Amino acid sequence: VYKRQMLSNPAELDPERSGDPFLSENFSFREFIKSDTAAGMSGGMAAQRGEGLHYVNNMRHICRNILEPIRAQIKVMFGEESSVRISSGFRSVKVAKEIAGDHGSNKSQHRFGQAADFSIRGAGGNANMTKLWKWICDNRNNTDVFPAGIGSAILEKVSRSTPNRVTHIHVSM
Repeated sequence: VYKRQMLSNPAELDPERSGDPFLSENFSFREFIKSDTAAGMSGGMAAQRGEGLHYVNNMRHICRNILEPIRAQIKVMFGEESSVRISSGFRSVKVAKEIAGDHGSNKSQHRFGQAADFSIRGAGGNANMTKLWKWICDNRNNTDVFPAGIGSAILEKVSRSTPNRVTHIHVSM
């Protein structure tokens, strides 16, 4: 049985060690750095992992204080089988430039592990994404829900094929 390894400080994360340490109860380091863009680039995932090691504290903060409360609320709103699916967490310099170009690559909070884009696994769709986003906005400064508050919560529609389709919610520290 695999026992979750919880990170208490960045020095504990050895990029050569097998396994997938957790940043919080339900979110792993690998899940937070995973990137389809990086996977398609030569050396992309190695850059994600290597650079990501410098921002573990930020990743831990957003997972514990923002994504975990959102995950709990998703289960209340949409059922136990529903969860958070991170589509973009940390972005290395290489990945950030590919996504945002030279101008936006150093400004993105993703670059520093301070932002995450996610969708609802098991209960997606415009209505549910909008309902969850409204709940996040209504509670973003409620420290009983989000202990450190939320810097931003953006409902994003970035699908070229269906422009009115909500693709994800962006949250940041």
